[in-house]
Amino acid sequence: MLKYIKGFGTLFLLFVLYYMSTGMVMSISQMTKLTNPVNAWIMCMTGFVLMGMIAYLYSILYKDKRLVVEQVSAKVLKFYWPIFIYIVLLVVQFLFPVGNSRNQHLLIELIQSYPLVAGIIVLIVAPIMEEWLFRGFFAKYLFPHIKGNGQLFLYMLVSGVLFSLVHGPTKLSHFLIYFTMGVSLAWLFMIKRDLRHSIALHAANNLLSFLMILSYKPTL
Repeated sequence: MLKYIKGFGTLFLLFVLYYMSTGMVMSISQMTKLTNPVNAWIMCMTGFVLMGMIAYLYSILYKDKRLVVEQVSAKVLKFYWPIFIYIVLLVVQFLFPVGNSRNQHLLIELIQSYPLVAGIIVLIVAPIMEEWLFRGFFAKYLFPHIKGNGQLFLYMLVSGVLFSLVHGPTKLSHFLIYFTMGVSLAWLFMIKRDLRHSIALHAANNLLSFLMILSYKPTL
């Protein structure tokens, strides 16, 4: 029990650090609205320092990872399932657009104002950090030994819920989009037992959104 309490506390600390760091970095998008723009750059740099702290903690805490997945149906561990879910999610969003969430609005402002900073965050930092937290650390501390399909799906569902909530959905449709993405990433991680695969899918998804925002030309 003590192990899980310690793990939960560690996860909470990492989540807080990541939430603070991303908020600080993204504050640069509001620089034109501030009387002293230097403050925005200081906040942005502080955010990157906090992200560096998370990376350092990852190098220490995750090196002795022990993840056991057993008695799970072979059909459930097929690589194509999470990819299929992700493709379906893209198609549904294309056919039934639901508008942007608050998090997406902030990202759009950042990408359009500071594409270089945004590119570093969206394409490199976010995929790596979020997969460390929501898939890697989450599995290590709370689901180190998954036994059976039930525990596997529980891990995927909880990981998806947390992933969605941290992105600040303002509508049920926004929650479901982030949740589905989180589930597909968690599923891919469990199949491969390697964060590089979920990081790659996460980065590919962010790249698609990044390019769409950059290419968007508002009509006058």
